[in-house]
Amino acid sequence: MKVIRGLHHGEFAYVFSTTDRTRNGFEVAAEFDLEGISFGKSTARFVHIWHTDVAIPAELTDQVLLARQLVADHPQILAALQAEHDAQVAEGRAKMAKGGAP
Repeated sequence: MKVIRGLHHGEFAYVFSTTDRTRNGFEVAAEFDLEGISFGKSTARFVHIWHTDVAIPAELTDQVLLARQLVADHPQILAALQAEHDAQVAEGRAKMAKGGAP
């Protein structure tokens, strides 16, 4: 399962996808009507895509879900995704601090 996170009409949105089409962020963004979110101090905006081990119900795949919908209907999913993402970011920063070694 892959997570696609971006903005949908100005609101944070998530799409859960089981297909390989998530390789090109620009195409995915266009397909799901998403725009990028700011990343750190960069002026660039990105649609974030990552693989997840969080259990996502099949009925939630391939549709745009606003973050507020997830908070209301599936808060455990959003909390698990955020924890997973934070751990991945921390791991990446630790690697960079060590000189970028894999």
